[in-house]
Amino acid sequence: MAATCWPSGNPSAAPPPSAEYQLKTRAAPWNCLLKQHEVSSIYHGLATARGNATHVGTVELIRALSEAVLTLEDDNAMPQSPVDALLLTNQVLERLSAVYEVIDHHWFHQEALSEEEVYRRFVQQQQQQ
Repeated sequence: MAATCWPSGNPSAAPPPSAEYQLKTRAAPWNCLLKQHEVSSIYHGLATARGNATHVGTVELIRALSEAVLTLEDDNAMPQSPVDALLLTNQVLERLSAVYEVIDHHWFHQEALSEEEVYRRFVQQQQQQ
């Protein structure tokens, strides 16, 4: 029996199942926020950020994002209680702190590229295509 995060909200759908069935099939709210909701979960956001970083990010950024994603990818790590959810969230926050450090260092604490260097990289990229 698959767990769902939120009811569909479709008024033309069949009558709602019994409350007992809903309790058995509905995922815990913390699991929906952490991983199970396919669009708005923390896991989905981090996985999307990692995918985007592979196009423009540094190796360090991709690695830091991957560690945050891997924290949530393990299905055995999914919390069974609110306390477990808090502990897992703290682990994710530690990984996100590492992501912040990489971004802060590589984007905000380095000298800007010269016009010549920007042009050289542009030409190099065009030649690779």
